[in-house]
Amino acid sequence: MRKSICRWSWLPLLLGLSTSVTANDFAEPYQLPEQPALPALLPLIPADYFPVALASGDLNRDGQDDYALVIQQWPAADPQQPGNDAPAPFPDDSDPTSGPDAWRRDLLILLGNKSGEPTVQGRYLGFIPDRDQAANDDPLSYIAITEGRLEARFRHSIGTMQRQREDTTYRFRLQPDQLLLLSHYNRHHINRSTTLFEETTLDLDQGTLTRTSGSMSNPRHKKTQQDFRVTAGWTPAMITDPLRFVPE
Repeated sequence: MRKSICRWSWLPLLLGLSTSVTANDFAEPYQLPEQPALPALLPLIPADYFPVALASGDLNRDGQDDYALVIQQWPAADPQQPGNDAPAPFPDDSDPTSGPDAWRRDLLILLGNKSGEPTVQGRYLGFIPDRDQAANDDPLSYIAITEGRLEARFRHSIGTMQRQREDTTYRFRLQPDQLLLLSHYNRHHINRSTTLFEETTLDLDQGTLTRTSGSMSNPRHKKTQQDFRVTAGWTPAMITDPLRFVPE
């Protein structure tokens, strides 16, 4: 049975124009792969890829460091693809985030063990959006492993003159050997010209779907909440368009 509640709520304005803690709980950008653990992970990276972002933490709660590694494909037209035995320099000292070729990004989940040699739990294609070369925009905003969950946030601008912005946050858990969206999903959409926003938050732990809308300049927001139960989650491989995916 699905129960729906509609009410008007007064929410504090955080950071001037913020609508909720959820929309601002990832203030830092993702880390570039300069961590000490990276050399041990390089042999697991395909030869035609290079590392873009690296997050570490205990994903499967076994006391060992696990890793979420975002890798990006070298352009097929580039004849100087370096090997993966050392941190790869940019070809001809150029910037790998520029150029006309679409460079695909994949997500590698690597599980640590006592031997010190991580193993690949999964390689997920399509979950990490490609960089928008034309707009010089990187949708990947944040990635981390905290409290046994993989957290990823994407941000992109849409509409005329890119006046609208969307932030989408995913939190996955390893259950037991699959990485599943069983915890949290949030999408925050704002029109920066009108300051009108819409926010959708799915709390799969609590089984609730909450929608909030209103104006960033007015603390009086409309909020609806309904039950949302699922019997199975979504793996990153099932989310091939993370900027537009909506759990149903």
